[in-house]
Amino acid sequence: MTKKEAKPAAPAAEGEGEAPPKKRNLLLIIGGAVGGLVFLGMAAVIVILLLRPAAAAPAAAAPAEAGAVDEHGNPVEAPAAAVDEHGNPVEAAVDEHGNPIAAAGAAPKMDMSSPPVPPALPVPGEGVLFDVGTKVINLADPGGRRYLKVGIVLEFAPHDTAWYSMATEQRAELQALFETAMGSKQPVIEDLVISIISSKSFEQVYTLEGKEGLRQEIINRINQLLPTQLVMYVYFNEFVVQ
Repeated sequence: MTKKEAKPAAPAAEGEGEAPPKKRNLLLIIGGAVGGLVFLGMAAVIVILLLRPAAAAPAAAAPAEAGAVDEHGNPVEAPAAAVDEHGNPVEAAVDEHGNPIAAAGAAPKMDMSSPPVPPALPVPGEGVLFDVGTKVINLADPGGRRYLKVGIVLEFAPHDTAWYSMATEQRAELQALFETAMGSKQPVIEDLVISIISSKSFEQVYTLEGKEGLRQEIINRINQLLPTQLVMYVYFNEFVVQ
């Protein structure tokens, strides 16, 4: 009796046991696209944060303007601005020469530490006068037979422009203060004047040109001797050559 041959097993049905290749590839593509988009989004956020301009730092406060100081380096307070009864600023009054006019009733002062201030338009006699006195001085002529009798008044520039518009009584007070302050300088000034004149001959001083030259030399030499003062003019209230 012949044996029946075994029939080969039927092949497994297609699609059983594992996912079809096309479907698996599609899922991989979708997953990669989503991951790429997430990565690109995070990268964009990081780039934006890095490129964002930093917030401007608040401007540092400007340093306060250096105040005025005196010759010793100590700060000098600026004078308060004048205001009216409503608190509005009042423009300082000036005279016809452009010099400020002192407020009525203001106490006179003579600050010798501040630099002298000549007037905008120099007017003879408008400065601070200082009488050196009358001197009889031998000239440099041979034999000493000639001499000059001369009275000298120096005109100094004041140390405050308010001087030019002060009332007469205020000027008189300041004049007295100035003469007191210059008292220690008078012997030095007199010695200088005598030295200058005694070096001149009769021919050098008796003419108008000689007198003007002597006047200018006295001005220059005193200004060199007293650098904190300023002689604007020299007056000869007596000038006799014999």
